[in-house]
Amino acid sequence: MIKISIKKQEQITNQGLFPTMEEAQAWLDKHEGMGTFGQKAIFQEQDVLVAEEVRGPVQELATPAVYDNNGNELEPATYTLNPDGVISPAIYERRIVMVSPAQYEVVIEDISAQIAQEEVNKEALEFLASTDWMIVREMETGVACPAEIKQQRAAARARIVR
Repeated sequence: MIKISIKKQEQITNQGLFPTMEEAQAWLDKHEGMGTFGQKAIFQEQDVLVAEEVRGPVQELATPAVYDNNGNELEPATYTLNPDGVISPAIYERRIVMVSPAQYEVVIEDISAQIAQEEVNKEALEFLASTDWMIVREMETGVACPAEIKQQRAAARARIVR
């Protein structure tokens, strides 16, 4: 079971329960398309700066390094320094970015396990309620409650999760 909650300013304004994710998504798409929940997030394709321009002393190779047959450097390269210049230019990438956030938040939860546990709790509590009279009778009159019932009651209490 899928539960969708729509929140605006931390308050739930809409909610729906659905047997499958496909049905939940169809409901969500329909209402987002109609604007039921408010303004959706707005996305646009823009150039985004991913690496800033780096400036500094530009080094030029004056003498290349000398290597042996195994790739070991025998003589290091020498460099000359020039005045400040661009070491690497700024890099921009075309990306889709959010320009305006949505006015609402969509919370999607799979509550199948919670519903199953609630059913287990309900059955266990019903069993306990149906056998309470035996415990009361034992306390009031001294007529013993069967040990099997006490064991079943203990097992029922162990199955309950709150």
